[in-house]
Amino acid sequence: MAFYATSEIKAYLHSVGLKNVENLEVKRGRNLIVTFTNNSKWLILKKKGSANTVFNATSLGNELAFLDNSAKNPEIKEMLFLPKAFHFNYSEDILISKYYKGYKSLMHSKPEEVLFKSIGKQLGTLHSIDNCEFKEGLPKINRENLLPEFDSFTPETITSGGSSVIAYIKFLQKFPDLLSSIGVLYSKYEDDCIIHGDFKADNVLVYQKNGKYYFKIIDYEFTSVGDRHYDLGYVLGSFLMKWVYEMKLKNDTMDFAEDYFGELKKSFKALIKSYEKRTDVNLDYNRIIRYAGLYLLKIFFNCSIHSRYLSKNELMLLQIARNYLVFSDKQTSIHFYDN
Repeated sequence: MAFYATSEIKAYLHSVGLKNVENLEVKRGRNLIVTFTNNSKWLILKKKGSANTVFNATSLGNELAFLDNSAKNPEIKEMLFLPKAFHFNYSEDILISKYYKGYKSLMHSKPEEVLFKSIGKQLGTLHSIDNCEFKEGLPKINRENLLPEFDSFTPETITSGGSSVIAYIKFLQKFPDLLSSIGVLYSKYEDDCIIHGDFKADNVLVYQKNGKYYFKIIDYEFTSVGDRHYDLGYVLGSFLMKWVYEMKLKNDTMDFAEDYFGELKKSFKALIKSYEKRTDVNLDYNRIIRYAGLYLLKIFFNCSIHSRYLSKNELMLLQIARNYLVFSDKQTSIHFYDN
């Protein structure tokens, strides 16, 4: 079922028992997102987009299965960071859940130790789910969908990206140590816990009231059994991306946003300590750093696909990605041991 008009969306909502729909707002992107109120309660409908080319091997099936099975499992249902879902349509890839109006993306928050400490605890709680039946009920995600090969490009990719993609390919050819470092990272990938699979800052919603933080972790399309370091590297990588875009790189000034980086380093350390305390796991810090670099490399690739001209900040993304992937020992020292 394709939704081309708001009348069709309202008709579907009416068919599933939501008959007093108001304040309907439609956003069409990779997925169709619809926010609305029903009897004054804010809800959100999510439907897989028909032109899903970036994640064409993934539907909303993982998210539907994870949230549906979570709601049926008393142990997992009590985890407060899970969004409350009401409607699951597997055949049409449609999910309706509570819309947390007033919450904001973690990406819009400043790095603060108390905030990051709470995030570490929540992520550790997700990774600590040890229900075998629940794990077996999750769809399996092919590892290659999480870790795409960067030395393979289709003609369509090269053509659609234009000169920026060519510049990216030339960079990979110039630094073979980058690809070999990705290969090392792939070889160490473990399937040791339930991971979110896309744990970037945009997928963590935060609400603060009376000095206390409340969280919701959203978008479980890539949730599967995988490597815990992947999630941790992604949340670090998303804030490193923000750090790079905080930089003011002009001809007459070179502001590298060092104060922001200093706060990020302290805050991420707090996140890791909180995570380790919650899970009783000794992490491989070097692997976290490499996954952060992989995240930045993916972001740069997306920039090269959609931009004809690359900014200095975007080029800096590529350089820092290489620093974190190739010179990971040094970056591990900076983030976890260098005071």
